[in-house]
Amino acid sequence: MRYFATLHKELRVLFRDRAGMAMMFLMPMALIFIMVIVQDEPFRDYQEHKIPIIILDADMDSLGNTLTRGLMNSPVFEAVLLKGDNSINQLRNSVRQGEYKVGIIISKDASKILRTKISAYIKKVLEGLDMEISKMDSSKVELIFDPVIKKSFRSTVTSNLEKHIARIELKIMLDMFAADLKELLPNVSGMEFANEEMVYVIERDKELNMMNKYPIFNSVQHNVPAYTVFGIFFIVITMASNMIKERDEGSEARLNLIPNTFWPIILGRISAYVFVIFIQAWLMFSVGIFLLPLLGFPELQLNGSFLAINIVILAIGLAATGFGYLIGTIFNTHQQSAVFGAVSVVIMSALGGVWVPIFVMPEFVQSISGLFPVSWGLQAFNDLFLRQAEFAVIMPRISYLILFFCGCLIIALIKNKNSFSGK
Repeated sequence: MRYFATLHKELRVLFRDRAGMAMMFLMPMALIFIMVIVQDEPFRDYQEHKIPIIILDADMDSLGNTLTRGLMNSPVFEAVLLKGDNSINQLRNSVRQGEYKVGIIISKDASKILRTKISAYIKKVLEGLDMEISKMDSSKVELIFDPVIKKSFRSTVTSNLEKHIARIELKIMLDMFAADLKELLPNVSGMEFANEEMVYVIERDKELNMMNKYPIFNSVQHNVPAYTVFGIFFIVITMASNMIKERDEGSEARLNLIPNTFWPIILGRISAYVFVIFIQAWLMFSVGIFLLPLLGFPELQLNGSFLAINIVILAIGLAATGFGYLIGTIFNTHQQSAVFGAVSVVIMSALGGVWVPIFVMPEFVQSISGLFPVSWGLQAFNDLFLRQAEFAVIMPRISYLILFFCGCLIIALIKNKNSFSGK
């Protein structure tokens, strides 16, 4: 009866505080909407949005024509071709002003220089001529990037361009080699090389993603679980504030005068907040499942069993309420608890992978991110939703969260020594 009376009392206190409930429910929802919209483009694959480029073909020969045609037909690029001798300044200005992400300049006589160098290689092989090929001029393709483009984007563009150029070089080399070989061996006829891939690189995970066996890591799959964990931990502010309010009003002292009420009060208070956390978590998941797809964003995919997801929510909820109970015990004023609670949750969230995924953080931050309960909860969700892990895989993270809860509770009890006597 004492337990259920405390549970009923805490729920009434919580739901009477409309501002606090709005903060617990609406703030994480707003953050989910904002961060999904803001981070949608960075999370998208480059294949989903073509990279706008501008090309100046000063070569106007086989290399320039083939490379231009390949880039314009590529699924990666959205290419615009410039013509004219004075177009180089126009190209540079367009890229510098951000109209295009990349400018590509194919130098004059690039095909002629390439054929000359390939011919020298072939003659050295077939005729044994002693030629200083390394000192010969090379064809040049110049890249100009928008100044705001990050390094990883430049690497993606450069690797795609090098892939196109390598195929063109190989085709020209094989054609010239066949022609020279035919002169040496007139009886050989019909010597042609197929212009096709001989080694295929297949992304197995990508195939499985396309078959909907594994969800794709996007802004929804990251931000919905991340800000769900963030919103759960933000409950510490409300919990600590209500504890301090009861202590200031004398309610806590009067309750402690009743024999054998200490543990029912603690368990009742924690149960009330965990109940609200379950409502909060599934409300956040509902946003990702039902509302975000209406705005054109991907749907949140909840993999893993319903039981496993709820056990993760329970473990995160216990960690958050334990932390809130500790803050409410240590601090004496609302201002102290609110500032410390807010700042500590924000710091844990920033370092725990809520703002940005852990794998894009510096190595030093990655090494310490695993020390925070926010990270444990988020990684448990990622293991279930993205990796479709078995329950045994997430058990260590759940254990860390429960141990964190127990540790906070023990420290709070040590701080409040009178609690052991039940007075």
